[in-house]
Amino acid sequence: MTFETLIKSAPTVVLDKLEGLKSLRERPDYHPEESAYIHVQIVTNRLIQTGNPDLIMSGIFHDIFKAETAKINPKNGYPTSPKHDTYAGRFIRADADVQAFILSIGANPERVAQICEQHMRIKVYSEMNAKKQQAFRDMEIFSDVLIFSMADDMLTEFVYPYSVKFPTEAHRNIWITLNAEEYAIKNSVSYIEAVEIVKK
Repeated sequence: MTFETLIKSAPTVVLDKLEGLKSLRERPDYHPEESAYIHVQIVTNRLIQTGNPDLIMSGIFHDIFKAETAKINPKNGYPTSPKHDTYAGRFIRADADVQAFILSIGANPERVAQICEQHMRIKVYSEMNAKKQQAFRDMEIFSDVLIFSMADDMLTEFVYPYSVKFPTEAHRNIWITLNAEEYAIKNSVSYIEAVEIVKK
């Protein structure tokens, strides 16, 4: 499975939106790749490594509205695409052909919509207050969003699984926390012990 083989069965409305990304050049300090289309291709191919259908389809859809929402940020002169994440979620929920395409590989359209909607929020996780961080972590899709954000980062290598290398220390700490809690419960050890085991 590759991005190119996947989109061969995509509905025309998806292919048209992806085509529009080929002429969109994003800000080079975050996106050294030559177009938003190449970005989507890279992210999807990275997520294929996870074997998670929801993440794979989120790779295809997460930036699908960037061309339609693109404008120049007057503060820095770089392109920005406000609400592209929100529009992606709405698009998935509103189109039966899109949902059928997502279902074709065993993905859940609602989970894909939610991952797309939340993929920008993880970038400001460290700026959230403790209550908002907890609410975010309590979302069922949080672990998927965290993995997604690693694949979405074009400035770092994507490593899966994440036992050795993380794009940022914040990602590493969040991942350790989540897995330590689960490990402690499953193996009847203290949280402190679990953290040390998961870190290895």
